[in-house]
Amino acid sequence: MMTYAFSTATRERLTKAILSHARACHPQECCGLVILTRDGHQYLPCINASPEPRRHFSLTPEDYLKASAAGTIIALVHSHPDGPPELSPADRHGLTHSACSWWLVCGGRIYCFGTEDEHDHDHCLS
Repeated sequence: MMTYAFSTATRERLTKAILSHARACHPQECCGLVILTRDGHQYLPCINASPEPRRHFSLTPEDYLKASAAGTIIALVHSHPDGPPELSPADRHGLTHSACSWWLVCGGRIYCFGTEDEHDHDHCLS
């Protein structure tokens, strides 16, 4: 299982920001990136550019470049507003081709998936 060594304050701040973004985007999927900057871990909400935002997400190149310039991307975040806390086949494919973990918001919780354990998950923040 994936584990993250966040301070309690960082964990709470990230959880609040991610869950708030997911609620604001509902019923569409939210998407964002967790980055490590000189100032610590930050959540960068992104625009869901998918033509079907209730079923899929797509980051804009601008959001990805902005996050990359600001720090190291450690996690891609998206939500399944009305789905199970499991990665879809498309999500699993994307995970295996990315260099970071994927965090999934579902049912008011955040689940973490990494390339080494793409079928297992943990409640990483909430």
